[in-house]
Amino acid sequence: MQCRRHKRPSSSSALAIREQELGFYTDNFMAIAWQGSLVTGFAFNGFLFTVASAAKPGFFALFVVLIASMGLSFIAVVRSTFISMFAPGLALHGSDGSMEVVVAGMAGVRAWTFRCFVGGLAGLLASLAILCALVFEAIWKQGVVVMEWYSCVYEVYSGPMLQ
Repeated sequence: MQCRRHKRPSSSSALAIREQELGFYTDNFMAIAWQGSLVTGFAFNGFLFTVASAAKPGFFALFVVLIASMGLSFIAVVRSTFISMFAPGLALHGSDGSMEVVVAGMAGVRAWTFRCFVGGLAGLLASLAILCALVFEAIWKQGVVVMEWYSCVYEVYSGPMLQ
């Protein structure tokens, strides 16, 4: 039986892998920034739409949820934008070993930034449920709107990309 020796990857191939990871993380952060800006805009629009009803009972909870959604989404947008703008420059123009440090840093902050984005999106969906409860008197109208919205979100996030 013949035994094969495994070659250790050369530094140039390891660097090429790190460059691919850098591109992967940069694209992910740009996507979070783009989608987070949409969620922030929707939450802000919902806030402006309901600000005239501020004196009505029950709207305080809606305002709190909308502001939290805006805040979390905006944090995700700012972090993602700055990371996708400055990290590639630091990695490519930094000293030796900077590629490793930047890619590891991007991997480390990705989960926290994504949690902020998901929190903002969940807040936007919760505000929809609160708004439906406040605006529609008939319970069947509330149920139809909320179930339609959640079914659309389920279809988007359970599609072929997650399988």
